[in-house]
Amino acid sequence: MFRLFVLLLALVCVTGQPTQAATKDALFFAYAAYCKVPVLKSWTCEWCKDLPNFEIAQVVQNATTEAQFFAGYDKTNNRVLLSVRGTHNFKNILEDLKIKKDPQQFPGAPSDVKIEAGFVQVYNSIAADMSNVLFNLYKKHPFAPLFVTGHSLGAAVAEITAVDMTIGGLNWAWLKRKAIKPSMINFGCPRVGNKAYSDWFQTKLGLDKVRVVNKRDIIPHVPFEAWGFHHTPTEVCCTWGHLIPDLATWMARLQELLLWYNTTG
Repeated sequence: MFRLFVLLLALVCVTGQPTQAATKDALFFAYAAYCKVPVLKSWTCEWCKDLPNFEIAQVVQNATTEAQFFAGYDKTNNRVLLSVRGTHNFKNILEDLKIKKDPQQFPGAPSDVKIEAGFVQVYNSIAADMSNVLFNLYKKHPFAPLFVTGHSLGAAVAEITAVDMTIGGLNWAWLKRKAIKPSMINFGCPRVGNKAYSDWFQTKLGLDKVRVVNKRDIIPHVPFEAWGFHHTPTEVCCTWGHLIPDLATWMARLQELLLWYNTTG
């Protein structure tokens, strides 16, 4: 039943670019990142069977932040693919809710660019590993384009990753030398940084990026604009009602968020 819901979500949400097929594949890759390491390594997870032409290269999990990603080669689309896991347990949720902005860590970005502290912490915990895995993949597929995806916290980390890749950040100078710029479709992404970050992202980076959101899901609506956070383009919306099953659940998540902010921010 849940698989049917996810497929319907992909079809309902996207009516323009990218194609429905591309969005469905991206969604299945994003959800696969939630699966356990053994079934990912054997590519036998619930979502893997819908993506039979994918060669898994490596699955990496950070013991401290519990962030997880996998990477490999998508033979169907002739591309290298990176998928980052989103919120998996309560510890990850707490990382989601560290509503503080860190100064930019991107070389060449304006000094007023800031991004959310918890997302930065998760990204930094796996950035070097992601770079090493992709570096080895590009030895085998030197001319393949690069695609990045993720859901929820994974979507936020995927966005930061794509930005850092594009500008040739600390771990990604080799990728910039190859003139490879990632494309991205992510799902349920929260606001990652402040308005200066959003403006810089839109005017300077030129990333091929689509952010699929459900208007009834609280996660794309936090951290709040009133706290100085802004979304990056390009947004594709749907109003599928079952991501947040009812108002009581939505309000409970909102109450948790406000409590965390009041005690930490």
